[in-house]
Amino acid sequence: NTDRATLRMQKLQKQIDKIKADSLKKEIKKLPPKERKLARKKARLEKRNERKARQIEVKGPLRAAGKLVTMVKRASVNYSEIYNSRLPGYTDSSVLLGNNFKSNAPGFRYIMGFQPDTMMLNDFARRGLVTNDPRFNQLFTQRFDQRLAIQAQLEPFREFTIDLNIDKTFNKGYSALFKDTTGSSGHAHLNPYATGSFSVSYVSFQTLFRRFNPDQTSETFTQFENYRKDMSLRVAEKNPYWVQQGRPVAADGYAEGYSRYAQDVLIPSFLAAYTGKSINEVALIENSNPKINSNPFRGIRPMPNWRLNFTGLTRIPALEKTFTAIAITHAYQGRLSMNQYNSALLFEDRLRVGFPSFIDTVSGNFIPFFLVPNITISEGFEPLIGVDVTTKGQLNARVEFRKTRTLSLS
Repeated sequence: NTDRATLRMQKLQKQIDKIKADSLKKEIKKLPPKERKLARKKARLEKRNERKARQIEVKGPLRAAGKLVTMVKRASVNYSEIYNSRLPGYTDSSVLLGNNFKSNAPGFRYIMGFQPDTMMLNDFARRGLVTNDPRFNQLFTQRFDQRLAIQAQLEPFREFTIDLNIDKTFNKGYSALFKDTTGSSGHAHLNPYATGSFSVSYVSFQTLFRRFNPDQTSETFTQFENYRKDMSLRVAEKNPYWVQQGRPVAADGYAEGYSRYAQDVLIPSFLAAYTGKSINEVALIENSNPKINSNPFRGIRPMPNWRLNFTGLTRIPALEKTFTAIAITHAYQGRLSMNQYNSALLFEDRLRVGFPSFIDTVSGNFIPFFLVPNITISEGFEPLIGVDVTTKGQLNARVEFRKTRTLSLS
């Protein structure tokens, strides 16, 4: 009914405007030529100004999108990738722009930033561009540093701000001895070794407020222990070597090669239990290193941390008489980090399918490509709720409730 009434009023207004326009045209025609010209010019100007001043009402999804855009007060995205490589024993020379155009080496791909891989190094050796001196023992090295930082400030309504931040840091170094051990047998990639670190902003407060008794095993830790058996079967099912063996399962219910203490079982079980997720919702660690920028932990995505601040309570007359400032704050900061990881010297992938094929005779587990000695989750509501007030007499008081914890798996 309201919409029909609005349409009728709009239609009536258009009719009134038309009558006014027709009357104005008749009056202008009665004027002398010079005055008629000025009157028409003035009428056009008034009509143009009227159109500019007219308010256009936006409804529906477009209005919601407009509110969302205007809510963002500040935003920044910083992303960087830094590559470094060093090939000792390279015997060719650069002539122009870092390239030797006679041998076309190292090539424009390398000059433009392409990182040498195994195939490129083998090609250099085949063309005689790398020394074959068997006494040469300097390592070929590469390094990759990746950083992501996203920050934004939102203001849904006056004096209420939300600060969001997402960050990720990943770096990896690789080294290998690329040499001809006899001087005539050809170059080989000896003792390859990769190491690095990984850190992301994280959210795991889903289990932060569960009851904890230091004299008893916590509910979350028990969940972590229980997850391992199912996680063992999930990880094993993806390994074609385990499948080829006939999917063997030990007497305790764990897949052979993925016992309760296997790294590929422990880490995803730990993340699933302490973030309140199921075993199928967490990513698994990858077991390959095809490129220097390949991230075995890429399934662990950075998550937003936040800080909320509201300072509008002093607009309430009853509070304005007593306080000059009232600030209510709430913030959450969480981080998942691996200070160091390194490649396992005994890793083996016979068919090059990206999974381990060698089982350690001591532990009875498949040896993964990367070894992760320690993974840490640190988080906290700092504060969960905080109130900061200043009175008319310049008395300042602050009350905060904080909740933090640090989890470590070694």
